[in-house]
Amino acid sequence: MLKKNNYANILNDGLLFHERRSFRRVPVNIDARFAYSNMFYAGMIANLSETGMFINTRQSLPIGTNLVVMIHDGSELIKVFAEIQRVENSHKYSDGIGVKLVSPSEDYLGLVEDIKTTD
Repeated sequence: MLKKNNYANILNDGLLFHERRSFRRVPVNIDARFAYSNMFYAGMIANLSETGMFINTRQSLPIGTNLVVMIHDGSELIKVFAEIQRVENSHKYSDGIGVKLVSPSEDYLGLVEDIKTTD
C-alpha cells in the first residue's frame, strides 16, 4: 500500500494516472471532430469511457479548454461536451488530449456500452 504522500508524487509523475479513473477505458479507433472557438478540428479517439476519452490530434489547446466532441457512429451524430484535462506533446507537436466529459448524453453512454459489450 502506498502512503498518501508517495501516491501524490507518483500521480504527479503520471505513473498512476489511470488509477484515478472511475470507469475502465476501452481502446478504440474512432474518427472524431471537435469544435473550439468556432473552428473544427479532426482527431482519432484512442480510448474512451463513460466519463472521458483520449483524442489523438495535432491540435494543441490549453488544459481547461471546453470543447464539443462530435462522433458519427454510423447512424447518427453524437455530440458530447468536454473539458481538456491533459495534453500530451512530443517534439513540439501535440500528440493528443485527454478530456473529461461534462454530462454525457444517453446516446454517448449507449455507444460506450455497445463498445464495452463487444470488447
